[in-house]
Amino acid sequence: MVREAAETLKKSVLWDLLTTVDHKKIAVLYLLAGTLFFGKAG
Repeated sequence: MVREAAETLKKSVLWDLLTTVDHKKIAVLYLLAGTLFFGKAG
């Protein structure tokens, strides 16, 4: 039961981040994406 709740929480957090219109969350996602691609490019 706890495992199912954890999986549901992970899915809901991911869904929340992908569908957010909150400018602060979008800024964090933007910075994370920029850092990821900057690190990959090298």
